[in-house]
Amino acid sequence: MNDKGSIAGRVVDAAGRPVSGVTITISSSTQPTSDLATLTNADGRFRLSGLAPGPYGLSAHRRGQPVGEAEAEVRPGQPAEVEIRLHE
Repeated sequence: MNDKGSIAGRVVDAAGRPVSGVTITISSSTQPTSDLATLTNADGRFRLSGLAPGPYGLSAHRRGQPVGEAEAEVRPGQPAEVEIRLHE
């Protein structure tokens, strides 16, 4: 049985259009998360895999500035789905 999970999602602008090239980082009060970051693709999508179950905070950064956030609950064997709407 797979005891790891993942977070999958997308980043959109205020009009709901996908945004590429946004850096997504995660943090957790219960799990080590250093070096866990990814970029959104051309469709604004991202995925972080191999995560231990538990709550995570996600931060979106563009050109070094924070532009959005979300929370996700990772469960074993199933992706947590999130959408981050930019607030720039």
